[in-house]
Amino acid sequence: MSEKAPETTADTAADTTAETAAPGPVPAPRRGRMFPDGDGPAADPAGDRHERRIRSFQPRRSRVTVNQRKALLKLWPQWGVEIDGDRRLDLDELFDTLPPGAPVVLEIGFGMGEATAAMAAADPGTGILAADVHTPGQGNLLALAERDGLTNVRVANGDAIILLREMLGPGVLAGIRVFFPDPWPKKRHHKRRIVQPEFVSLAASRLRPGGLLHCATDWEPYAERMLQVLSGCPELENTEPGGGYAPRPDFRPPTRFERQGLAKGHVVRDLLFRRVPAPGTPGTDAAGPGRAGLGKESERRGPARPDRAVLVQRQPVRHLPPGHGQSARPGTDRCRAPVPAPRRTPPTDRVRGHDEGFADLHRPPDERGRVADARPGGPRFQGAVLAE
Repeated sequence: MSEKAPETTADTAADTTAETAAPGPVPAPRRGRMFPDGDGPAADPAGDRHERRIRSFQPRRSRVTVNQRKALLKLWPQWGVEIDGDRRLDLDELFDTLPPGAPVVLEIGFGMGEATAAMAAADPGTGILAADVHTPGQGNLLALAERDGLTNVRVANGDAIILLREMLGPGVLAGIRVFFPDPWPKKRHHKRRIVQPEFVSLAASRLRPGGLLHCATDWEPYAERMLQVLSGCPELENTEPGGGYAPRPDFRPPTRFERQGLAKGHVVRDLLFRRVPAPGTPGTDAAGPGRAGLGKESERRGPARPDRAVLVQRQPVRHLPPGHGQSARPGTDRCRAPVPAPRRTPPTDRVRGHDEGFADLHRPPDERGRVADARPGGPRFQGAVLAE
């Protein structure tokens, strides 16, 4: 019986090289982490480092196709932005392919990115910062930008509220677009809608004078609420002379959600509100419809009228007699109008029973009747109230 010859170091190295060179299946990423650190969008870039609030979105990490994954792995380190809220963005540095000072538009929620890519191609001189949490849509937009040769698109991953509040300075945006956000149709979910007075005030502060806040929806109750909230913001003015909704501008292509709504018989509403300059400062020239869709030059408003100033003076303290709305604590500075004494209902002339109503119960406590005693020999209580 022959013995097996011992393996040499060269044979072992050759076998190791062959096993390494042999093609094999790519190991799947660890569960819960779709991309390694820095190679793709994170699941929750901001984490719990900022105040917790009711979110207007639900993170969706559905199936990512091969092309979308390739685009994310290739282009995310270059064109991707994590909304972590830990730094202030320099838009000139972020859009280094555009001239310094080029207008930048923030788009909140872009779906699969077809309409965003079309607007970026139609206006190459404007930077588009598209924010969303849908991973397949992020990869699809990057793939479309690479296919069409678009260099003015950047994709942000995370909460747009944190992006506006923590990472963008005042007056740095030429426009903000909110196309077909989740309407949250149930009443108990209305608090999750993104178009709220707090959001509109924050968005208006990030717009430069003449910048456009453009919202669109196919849910009529949500459109009415949008119009009410936008009209109540003093920093914004409706681009429609008579107020109300605006026709769909030419620079906004139809989106997938819009086509789905039209197929269901919904009516699409566009709302365009322009950032007004501060009182006493002249308006700035805004770009035309081909540049960020800002429309015509914003109307100029003069300084505030002095006759509209309201002077609030502290009224002297008046000590009123008791019972006239004065605070019970002596020396307080509360001063309210005299409060009339409570109205006393006159007593009724007769007693009513169950069949006639309980009118006697509305009389003051000291004038109410007493329930008759039910002891033997006494009057039995059968629903009647005896007057004193």
